[in-house]
Amino acid sequence: MKVITRNEGLLSIVSPDGAFVEEELEDLKTVISECLEEGLNRVLLDLTRVSHFDSKGLENIEEWSMRFNRARGWLAVINPNPLCRDILRATRIDHIVRLFDSMEEALQRAY
Repeated sequence: MKVITRNEGLLSIVSPDGAFVEEELEDLKTVISECLEEGLNRVLLDLTRVSHFDSKGLENIEEWSMRFNRARGWLAVINPNPLCRDILRATRIDHIVRLFDSMEEALQRAY
């Protein structure tokens, strides 16, 4: 999975590209760990280019959210497609991780 990262003020925007499945997550796991190691504890996970999840992908989102919370920060998800949004809601991950429909909404409400 290709991962692009950029900073927007105090936020890091992490944009994976591809299927959010176990065999594709290593690069994304590395980026998330680097954010935490560098003290970048507010991350927007941009799912614009993510087609679908598997259970390991969902587990990772939940785990990362807890890690960011322990670092006194947070992880939020932006731009999930309708299928991904339904999965996040059905699994109740949306009770753990904030969901935003757009980058603009996330940037306005993230702080």
